[in-house]
Amino acid sequence: MKKIFFCVSLAVTGLFTSCVEKYEEVDAESKPSWLGSSIYAELQNPRAEVGLQGTFKNYLRLIDDLGEAETLSRTGSKTVFPANDEAFERFFASKAWGAEKYEDLTLGQKKLLLYSSMLDNPLLLQLLPNVSNGTAEPQLGGALKHETNVNVTDSVIHLAGKDDMPKNNPYWTQYYNTGIDVVADATKPMVVHLTRDYMLNNGITTAGSESDFAILTGTPYPEDKQTAFLFNNQVIVPDVTCQNGYIHQMADVVLPPGNMPQVLSKKENTKLISRILEYFTVPVEVPTTTDYYNAWARKQSPALPDKTIYAKRYLSSRSADTETGLISPLNRINGRQISTLLNYDPGWNTYYQKPSQENTGIDYPIMDMGAFFAPTDQAVADYFVQRSPTDKGDGAYLMDIYGNYKGAENTPEHLEENLDSLHSKNPQVLTAFLNNLLKSSFASTVPSKFETVPNDAGEFMGLKKELLVKKADGKYDITIANNGAVYVLSQLLPPDEYQAVLAPASVYPDMRVMNWAVQDKTPASGTPNKWSLLVDFKYYLLSMSSNYAFFIPDDNAFASDCYYLDPTSLKHKAGTSASAADRPEVLHFFFDNSNKNDLPYLKCERHYFDLETGTITTPGIPEEIGNVRTQLIDILNYHTVVLPADKQTGTDGKERFVPIGNNGNRYFKTKHGGAIRIDGNQVGSKVESGLQIAKGNLFPASKITQVYPEKNGHAYRIDHIIQPPVESVYSVLSTNSQFSQFMALCNGFKDRTVMQWAGISVNEPKNEKDSIIGPSPFESYQIFVSNYRLGGHSWADACLDQNVRMFNTYNYTLFAPDNDAMDKAYSEMGLPSWDDVKTLYNKWNGVEVEISDAQKADKDEARRMIDAISSFIRYHFVMSSVYADNKVDGGRYKTLVNDEMGVAKEVYLTGGGGQLTVRDAANRSQTVTDGSSSKMVNYMTRDYWLGKDNPTSKAIVACKNTQSNAILTSSFCAIHQISEPLCGEQNGKFYSKSKARKK
Repeated sequence: MKKIFFCVSLAVTGLFTSCVEKYEEVDAESKPSWLGSSIYAELQNPRAEVGLQGTFKNYLRLIDDLGEAETLSRTGSKTVFPANDEAFERFFASKAWGAEKYEDLTLGQKKLLLYSSMLDNPLLLQLLPNVSNGTAEPQLGGALKHETNVNVTDSVIHLAGKDDMPKNNPYWTQYYNTGIDVVADATKPMVVHLTRDYMLNNGITTAGSESDFAILTGTPYPEDKQTAFLFNNQVIVPDVTCQNGYIHQMADVVLPPGNMPQVLSKKENTKLISRILEYFTVPVEVPTTTDYYNAWARKQSPALPDKTIYAKRYLSSRSADTETGLISPLNRINGRQISTLLNYDPGWNTYYQKPSQENTGIDYPIMDMGAFFAPTDQAVADYFVQRSPTDKGDGAYLMDIYGNYKGAENTPEHLEENLDSLHSKNPQVLTAFLNNLLKSSFASTVPSKFETVPNDAGEFMGLKKELLVKKADGKYDITIANNGAVYVLSQLLPPDEYQAVLAPASVYPDMRVMNWAVQDKTPASGTPNKWSLLVDFKYYLLSMSSNYAFFIPDDNAFASDCYYLDPTSLKHKAGTSASAADRPEVLHFFFDNSNKNDLPYLKCERHYFDLETGTITTPGIPEEIGNVRTQLIDILNYHTVVLPADKQTGTDGKERFVPIGNNGNRYFKTKHGGAIRIDGNQVGSKVESGLQIAKGNLFPASKITQVYPEKNGHAYRIDHIIQPPVESVYSVLSTNSQFSQFMALCNGFKDRTVMQWAGISVNEPKNEKDSIIGPSPFESYQIFVSNYRLGGHSWADACLDQNVRMFNTYNYTLFAPDNDAMDKAYSEMGLPSWDDVKTLYNKWNGVEVEISDAQKADKDEARRMIDAISSFIRYHFVMSSVYADNKVDGGRYKTLVNDEMGVAKEVYLTGGGGQLTVRDAANRSQTVTDGSSSKMVNYMTRDYWLGKDNPTSKAIVACKNTQSNAILTSSFCAIHQISEPLCGEQNGKFYSKSKARKK
């Protein structure tokens, strides 16, 4: 008896307090009555008092034939899980391995049967789930599996030719003629044991016929006895203590199921998903296994030639390199970098989930395993095949794009070839599908937790027990493999990326520009590079509870007459002198595959552009993507609309979100508050924004060329980029003579002398250290400014011309009073003019006397007039862009002026049928009508603040417009012309003179 056995195994249980010398027999006086003979002897002569049932002749034959009798008779410390002869008879009768009697077993089968039921350490049943954590106290209930005694070389098989090897996989073609010797994996197979402690510790339910345990194994958990299950095989006699280990008798023969890919390949109803998984296999030479195998083979027959042994590994982000002992990606083959990787190697026998913080003292590989939710062959066909024009799987469009057989030819008979073609032409698609089905943790994905299992978007995957397939015996079709659980589902659960509105961009080969922008090329490290957009737009569009309208310009839409007008270039100068000509620029985004090592392939060129003639200079000037990332982000935002989450049932019987414009509306806000105008939601309908509406001769409207109903809205292919407005509120009003009086009123605040005289300080406030800490009172009154202020910093000319100072990166509405409205404001409603203010100022200008009561009264009066003018202007600006449309979300809307209590004054908006009615505080209403030929209605504007972008940092700083290359921020405003002024006072008067002045 080994000394180590008594010291480590029995002593740990508290049953021995002393040890015997190594290899010595235990003398009769030292041997307790409950301690049996060796494992081998106990199986030869099972004792009734220890509970072993039946005889074990078949199991002993395995021990004898494989030369393990000596080991299990005298030395070593083992744990074995044998089955009796009755269990073996059931095994042979089932013909599970093609053997009807013991003599039919091959040497390899014998090895698997014996060594899969043998562990190197002596473990009581209660110790199976314990994990060493590097201290004296083990982690209880943490272990799910242990390494078996199976040697990697025991599973070497020879694949003779093409029919035995993975299909549609270029890494195997060189062996089609010569054959290849492989092992399923170069790490040791594991035995999975479901113990009560592990299940309780990991929230796996055991009570009842629909518990996790019952669903997984097809057997209710025996709550009344101490037991465990290997895979789905019960321990019926535990803890038979022997001199060299423990015997735990099993109800049935322990049959190693193999790893998850092996399980899928053996099943009759998962051949297609198995074929897809095989696309990712690579034969990798394993020198250590090769040496061991050849050494063994030479012992059997010195004449046998040496062989090279390969491991069947999977292209993945996490895999085990048995030669180096490292866990690392398998992402480079023959010097070629592979980007389409599985999340982990599903064939990795000792796979474990990567912990958030690794502790080298913990045996992580025994603590958890993976899970795979495999659709049946029928489920795969239901998703990808088009059986008729009206019976079309949700993924049939993928075959229309990438399959060898399209449309009516996309039939079940052609499915394998179509899948091969899809993966060959666009491997990222099926990679995403597999990663959605391949889960990292068994403990987190048991049936009771199905509703918490996330998909690729981090949302509910859609798992439910009703999707589990049942076998002929009524049990669920679930197999516990040696490295994970394989659940067979009646439905293929696609990743949200291929059923969300971004799906067309992800799969169509002529939508690469938008796909690149949506996916974002920010490195996994989070450190930005020259290609980084620094946005998570993909995950935004993967919100499946939202209803999106996502407009996708195809690659041609970024070319030729469709170039994107770069707003940051509109005030650039070609030279250094102030008289040099303006040089607006357009951006051309395109893909260039000529140099595949120059990743990514998205490129950009600048072209000078004539805004009058549309002339574009050639050739273009190359531009780094990182220098135009804000423009790309702006394109993404401008092509995305979030709609109410209303649903309707379509002609195909499927419930989907209501498409854009379904209520007859034409105007919609984009993700960042801009606006688009549509004339429908079908093929041929137009989509446009400010620049296209204002200059349609140079920037044509975008037309919808295809509609894609998706799970979270609708995607629309369009033939031109949607071009945002490049006119500010200031430029529209100042160039239109109908608003000359209103603009004069706005610009009057710029008179520093008059403002200072009226008691409005023009000096910027400073702190104790004379640092500017905010805007001056004078600046706070301004309506239009061109300097960008942030804290105590200011950047001059940081916009296209002048911006509305009150705007703050939001969207607004301006009910712009025309000259008729201004006349009424002055003549009928008492609005003071700047002439009124200056009359008071001129009265005292040059009078060098100490301030008198009369002068003070006039200053106070001037200040009240200025405040009234400010309130009048700001009351016409409404918080939120509202358009005259078919239906209008009416109600109270805040303006940009506050009352005496600091509360924003409001207007009341109603509308419909292309009209918008505004009612002011005096209860007077006026209506604007879309399409009015005499007035400006629904006019789109945008105030840009421009900046300088550093592509290697996240910072964009404001700068002069002549130095800008980035959109720092912006605000949107819809302008409606009105001929009656709005009044924020209930009495309908903008201003009344003080009692002192009247006297």
